[in-house]
Amino acid sequence: MRALVLLVVFCLTAPAHADNLYKCTDGGRVTYGDRPCSGKSAAFAVRPPPPPDPALEARLASARNYVASLASKRAAQDTHDAQLAQQAARRQHDAASEKRTYCSNLRLRHMDAAERDQRTIGNARLDQKPWRESQAKANLRERARLVAEQCPA
Repeated sequence: MRALVLLVVFCLTAPAHADNLYKCTDGGRVTYGDRPCSGKSAAFAVRPPPPPDPALEARLASARNYVASLASKRAAQDTHDAQLAQQAARRQHDAASEKRTYCSNLRLRHMDAAERDQRTIGNARLDQKPWRESQAKANLRERARLVAEQCPA
């Protein structure tokens, strides 16, 4: 098998003017050359390669152009996909940023309202108006539920 591969390589790389290829066996070692050797040698006739077929050359050129256009389209599609992924990541980041801002503002409003409700509860106890105290506690619970529901920690 190795000798066949070497033979093919020599046939492809032999100069165009070479008439024969010689296989030499010297001490169990096989070599190939363009001149006979001193040991045992056998000659092989080397034929020049046939001229290229114009129809096959045209088909090959067409196939190469098609492959190049496919590679170009694939590169353009990959670029487009990367841009879409980048835009999606940017939108996701912007949405997360808006959510954080919304939640921060909601928590601030809840803290302000909680302080107001705590004062109302204290004043309702002083004024002995239990309905105002229960209403302020209910408002406090509702705001806490709203913050926990919309902005989980």
